[in-house]
Amino acid sequence: MTNWQADKTEEALKQHDELPESTPRNFSDIELRNVFESGTDTDPLPELIRISNDLLPATEDGFIIRLHNDIDAIFDGKKQGFRKSNIKYHDLRHTRSVVLATMRLFHGLKCDGHHLPDDVIKLGILCAYFHDTGMLLTIHDSESNGSAYLKCHEKRSINFAREYISELGLPDAYVDNCEPIINCTNLDIKPETLPFESEEIELTGHVLGTADILAQMGDRYYLESLPLLYMEQKDAGIEEFDSSMDLMRGTATFYYEVIENRLAVQFKNRCLAMQTHFREWWGIDKNLYLDYIEKNIQYLKMIVPKSEKNPALLGHYLKRRHPQNR
Repeated sequence: MTNWQADKTEEALKQHDELPESTPRNFSDIELRNVFESGTDTDPLPELIRISNDLLPATEDGFIIRLHNDIDAIFDGKKQGFRKSNIKYHDLRHTRSVVLATMRLFHGLKCDGHHLPDDVIKLGILCAYFHDTGMLLTIHDSESNGSAYLKCHEKRSINFAREYISELGLPDAYVDNCEPIINCTNLDIKPETLPFESEEIELTGHVLGTADILAQMGDRYYLESLPLLYMEQKDAGIEEFDSSMDLMRGTATFYYEVIENRLAVQFKNRCLAMQTHFREWWGIDKNLYLDYIEKNIQYLKMIVPKSEKNPALLGHYLKRRHPQNR
C-alpha cells in the first residue's frame, strides 16, 4: 500500500469510528441529502465499511479498503498499466456512487430475507467497482479519450475485472461470473438472455444493473451531468441526439418508457429493497433513490419547455455547480 493510500485509509477508518451508534429519526432536508449521498462528493469509504461490516461480518475491512484504493489508483493513473481517467460522465464519482447503491441494495435484500453467500456479495461489489473501467485508457491504447470505448466498454470492463480477480488470487468462479453480472449494466442487453450460473448470480446482476440506474438518475447533479453525457456520446461517435438539449428533451420519455420497465420487470423490482435499507439502517421509511429520480424527472419536464427557444436559459434553472467543474 502506497503512502497516499495509507493516509486515505487511516482517515476513512477514523471517520468510521466517529460515526454515532444511533441515528436521529428526524432529518432536515440537508441531513436527508447527506444521508443519501454519504460522502459521494468526496469519499463514501466510511459508509461502505459500515455496511460491509453488516453484510460480511466474517470478512476483514481490508477487502473493501483494498478494492476502493485500487480503483482510486486505476482512475488516477497510479496503477501500473493505466492512464489517468479523462472521462467526464462515467467518472470515479459515478463509480463510487454505484458501489454505494449496490451495497445498500444488498443490505436491503438481506433485511428482506435474501441471504447470499459472502463470495457472491464480494463478487457483486467487485463488479460494481469495475463496471465502467472499460472506458479507462491503458498505456497500450492508441485513443486519446476513453469515450472512444463507450460502445464496447462493458467487454473491456469484464476483461479488466478478470485480470484484477487473478491478481488477487480469488476463486475461478469470480472470473466465470463477472461477465453476466457486469453485462446487466448494458442497456442494450436483456438480462433474461444472459447465462447466469445460478439464481444467486442472477440476483447479483440485477442488483448491479439496478444500482447503476439508481445512482445515475437519482444523483443530485444528474441534470447538470446530462451535457457531459452528450459530449461523451458525441466523442464516441454516437449520434442519437443532436444536442444536449435534445438529450434532455428525451430523458423523461426514456425513463418512463425504458428505465421503469427495466427496473420493475427485467430486474424484478429489486429497487424496492432500497426502501428497506433506509428504513432499517437510518430509520427513514423512504426509497430515497426513486424519490430523487422522480424529482429530477419532474424538474426536467418543467425546464425543457421553458428553454426550448433559448437554451441559454438552462443555466438559469440548473444552478448547481457540478463537481467536475469545481
